[in-house]
Amino acid sequence: MENHIAGGSDKLLRLLMEHLPQLRIHLFVNRSNDTSILLAENLPPNIEVVFYDLVTLAELGECARKYRGTFGHPFLKLLNALARYPLLLFSIGYFYLKFRHLKADLFLANNGGYPGGEFCRSATIAASLSPGTSVFHLFHNMPTPSRIVFAPAEWLYDKIIDKRCRMLCVSNATAIQMKAVRHIRQDIKCIYNGLGSRPLKNYRSDTPLRLLNVGYLGNTKNQTMILRALALAANGGAKNIELYLVGKEGEAGYVDSLKKLAVEIGVGGRIHFEGFQNDPSKYYDFCDAFVLSSIVESFPLVILEAMRVGMPVVATQVGGVDEQVANGLNGFVVPLNDVESMAGKFVYFYEHRKEIENFGRQGHAMFNKKFQIGVMVKQYAELFGISNASR
Repeated sequence: MENHIAGGSDKLLRLLMEHLPQLRIHLFVNRSNDTSILLAENLPPNIEVVFYDLVTLAELGECARKYRGTFGHPFLKLLNALARYPLLLFSIGYFYLKFRHLKADLFLANNGGYPGGEFCRSATIAASLSPGTSVFHLFHNMPTPSRIVFAPAEWLYDKIIDKRCRMLCVSNATAIQMKAVRHIRQDIKCIYNGLGSRPLKNYRSDTPLRLLNVGYLGNTKNQTMILRALALAANGGAKNIELYLVGKEGEAGYVDSLKKLAVEIGVGGRIHFEGFQNDPSKYYDFCDAFVLSSIVESFPLVILEAMRVGMPVVATQVGGVDEQVANGLNGFVVPLNDVESMAGKFVYFYEHRKEIENFGRQGHAMFNKKFQIGVMVKQYAELFGISNASR
């Protein structure tokens, strides 16, 4: 497991570990990981956490970025490029030595994207060298093309991964993207994320329309779009709308830029910065509609969190979002960065408060049919050859 910002992949791994009854689980986590979600609560006693201490490529890149604009920046970028594959080769050997005495029956790499956490790929290759180990590589986010300078090495890397493990993903969109931009040719197994069920929320129409966004605050999550849509909706007469932002700052200075923008466009008093919450469930109950404005996603777990309590969704058309949100049924899907379209959906729910319940109930029914945790666990259990997974 390797990540840089805690998110949906951490939640999914946590759920899998709690519901798949392996006798013994060794959870390998990079010591520099954000474990605020993965290790927020004590793990079951059958799980042993093993921290490893490899310096990641992302950390090397961040070090170089700190010197941007200085004489040393080009040198550090070149050094990072030259160190990339020697470090990855070293990490394969490192993990092989870590894994070989475990004699594991099953290995699962839980990777945010592809290539994503590079050491997830290294660990996958290392695990595939162990006789008798079934190897799976799960990726959650949209795969990205290799840079031209790295293309030959990445072609080889992809071919090794393709040959030596079974690849899994969380949306059909990610599988399509993988084959389009990487050298992976196997049939990729798609298993939708799942969550435990919850009862329907209480619906009210005598309060401000409360919008909710959950996730780290940064350019990829694109919360500036929500603020601009909120201002445009207010100009159209929907003035009594509030926005709750729940999540930690993912990029230095982004929260300050949001606050400055909110004041500039006249919505400063309507934005509530709630910070990171270990359990954001109270916000799903308190707010009326969920908003996702991301420019990159695969299968956002936060949308499922909204659907399971009967909250309608307004989301940008990215990744596998339309595999969760049926446009006009349990929410609306709007074009990426189309502020006017998003504002129009805010106005619609503002003027038709009864529709919030109608949309929400549709989403709740869809969740219970397709995205229950039992459905997800059953598919993983069958794939892994586990017969008595807990539901």
